[in-house]
Amino acid sequence: MNFEIKKPSTVTVVFEPQKLPFTFKVHKDGQLYFFRKLSKGQEKINFNLKHSGSYQSNEGTIVSIDKMTIKPLGFSVPLPQRIGREKPITIQYNPILTKEFGTPARHFTGKGLIEVGDFFKSLPFPIRYFVLLHEYAHFFYKDESYCDLWAAKRFVENGYNRSTALYALTDVLKNTDENIKRILTLNRNLL
Repeated sequence: MNFEIKKPSTVTVVFEPQKLPFTFKVHKDGQLYFFRKLSKGQEKINFNLKHSGSYQSNEGTIVSIDKMTIKPLGFSVPLPQRIGREKPITIQYNPILTKEFGTPARHFTGKGLIEVGDFFKSLPFPIRYFVLLHEYAHFFYKDESYCDLWAAKRFVENGYNRSTALYALTDVLKNTDENIKRILTLNRNLL
């Protein structure tokens, strides 16, 4: 299915029940832009597309394209743990930041630097945006979960999808006890 978005929009799509579960995907300019892992019985979803342009999806029928609806998150971000580190940042490519290295990006708050690598470049645009927000949050916080919450708050307020914020952790982080706690904390706050 091909469709056009002229302004930031909330799209409603329905699916045939016999084709569930699967991963619903939306591409823009040949790149994965949005995806949602659907479960049995999830025959309808709403999602936001922030950028105008042509999109393609693998399944479903669009029932509406409406003005974007942003449902604010019901939590406040923690008070900053770091003071005086807010500054303009430089984003720089570092070839060692591969999937095997374990992170798509890293920060150097003293230098005002965020490094990204090929792993970062391989991610869908909205997930890259979330990762950058998370790394920038380190200019305010030491705690990884606080950075996740700060990034999620800004991500959703800017019209991106809650599910994508969660996928930015579940599909990027290694499966460690610490990362599972981060995912669970973010998930509780996204509901």
